[in-house]
Amino acid sequence: MTMTTRLCLNALKKRNAETHRQMAWEEEATEFEWWEEVPTPEEIWWATQQRLFVRRLLMTLPPPQRAALLLRYGEGMSLQEVAQALQVPVGTVKAWLFRGRETLRRKLKEAGLL
Repeated sequence: MTMTTRLCLNALKKRNAETHRQMAWEEEATEFEWWEEVPTPEEIWWATQQRLFVRRLLMTLPPPQRAALLLRYGEGMSLQEVAQALQVPVGTVKAWLFRGRETLRRKLKEAGLL
């Protein structure tokens, strides 16, 4: 599991901008399927911009915090699973998650998105 996690993190680093744009487009298509109303192009654009901004912010975090956040919230892993994957105690994972969320919150406030 650790090897898989590290390989995934390394692969994420190597992706180029085109891959990110393709992923954003695919997510955009599935994200709005549950809406009763079809979103306007402007709403789609804003949602895409916000998603890209959060991704850029994630890339500014230290790797342990970024990995903990992605595994916990992106992959839906439990604290114990994240700790096992990163080979650290659960308390360390909690600290990384807290610091990462606080950093993201502060940066989002600075950008006027919160």
